[in-house]
Amino acid sequence: MNFPSLSNSTVSKTPTAKSKSGRFTWLLIGLIAGVGFGWWRVAPPPSVGGGRPGSPVATWVKNRIYATILPREEAPFERLTADNAGSWQNVFAEPIQSFDWYQSQNPTRPTTQRNVIVLAPLGAMKVKEQKLLRDLKEYGEAFFQLPVRIATPLSLDGAKSWKRGRQYDSSKIISQVLLPRLPADAAAYLGITMADLRADGLNYVFGQGSFEQRVGVYSLGRYFPAFWGKKENAQSVRIGLRRSCQVLNHEAGHMFGLMHCVLYKCSMNGSNSLDDADAAPLDYCPVCRKKLLWNIGCDAAKRDGDLRKFYRAHNLRE
Repeated sequence: MNFPSLSNSTVSKTPTAKSKSGRFTWLLIGLIAGVGFGWWRVAPPPSVGGGRPGSPVATWVKNRIYATILPREEAPFERLTADNAGSWQNVFAEPIQSFDWYQSQNPTRPTTQRNVIVLAPLGAMKVKEQKLLRDLKEYGEAFFQLPVRIATPLSLDGAKSWKRGRQYDSSKIISQVLLPRLPADAAAYLGITMADLRADGLNYVFGQGSFEQRVGVYSLGRYFPAFWGKKENAQSVRIGLRRSCQVLNHEAGHMFGLMHCVLYKCSMNGSNSLDDADAAPLDYCPVCRKKLLWNIGCDAAKRDGDLRKFYRAHNLRE
């Protein structure tokens, strides 16, 4: 019987230049794909609005996001288009903030040490306005599922004003009045005033919030007939409450890292007027709602039930 020699049965192959080149090519492709995926996760998304049609990339990104939303989640909301968008989107181009990109930005989140939304009255508040604050406290607790506290009223004397004290600089209120008094337990610190607000480049603003500093301010003045020299009635009180709730969830949303929504008609839409604000829903769209639920880690069913109870009690029918 003949046995093959060791030299014939064990064949050693030396890699050729061609095989080395192929391995290098695949390694390079994998490296490029990995870098591309990492960049896609953190790179700023495309913007839409500003009076310009959406780019093919922006349309592709929006369609990818819409594809993740269940029909029952989307049913109560309209997708935002050039035809139904408010005047804000026609003026300002803003990024498409997907849920994944929102997470990648490490937004401000409540912690065991900072888990209270603090409402700080700014300037004089009448009895009916103090009741409005209590209603907003109840609404904030339902919407954000966090404790809400009404702080001691603060004076606006130190903030820059125009029109003989009737209009105040929202940025100055944040930097000079609120930030120095930021409570240690505040997940969000919101100044609320009946005085009118303005900001650089804008004749007036409903509110302004900081993404990083957990501080914001908003005005309720334009939401009620007295600002316009008109008489109040039951309908105007209901509308004023709805507007006040909307600006609360909008400005606090900014402090939890939510950008203006450019995907749906949503409470996080930018608004340039009362008409813009009134045309938006009171609640967040499915994408913004997903961001909030992830951020605060609450029971979604309990939140929905608490909001329905509040809407029924105040005849808001949302």
